[in-house]
Amino acid sequence: MAYAARPSAEAKRARAPAIASCAGCGVVLAIAARSHELAVRRALGAGAGQIVRAGCGRMVGAVGLGGALGLLAVLGAAPWLDPVLYATSSRSIGMCVGTVLVLLAVTALASGAPVRRTLRIHPAAALRAE
Repeated sequence: MAYAARPSAEAKRARAPAIASCAGCGVVLAIAARSHELAVRRALGAGAGQIVRAGCGRMVGAVGLGGALGLLAVLGAAPWLDPVLYATSSRSIGMCVGTVLVLLAVTALASGAPVRRTLRIHPAAALRAE
């Protein structure tokens, strides 16, 4: 059985920023689409904490749900993944949970900037635009 060449160290280092930027772009676009709604909520009396929870909570929840489903999928596909993986096991819970935690942290950080920008919108301007 022939195996594909192992990725170089540079290729491995390039994966993480690429994945993080894709996740970050999706989060920023999703929150940007809701920025007017969040600004109106702010104008109607919602506190900054409520706005942050409304903006970031949905994104982090979606990524958390996807991560949990992904962990279940990895455990179910372990017999087929083990021959392909190098220097690790698909049943390495620490690696799988660590990956999900990194994605959650990236999501929280990426959703923070658009929510902060939404908090700077003046409430009267948000209501006028409505």
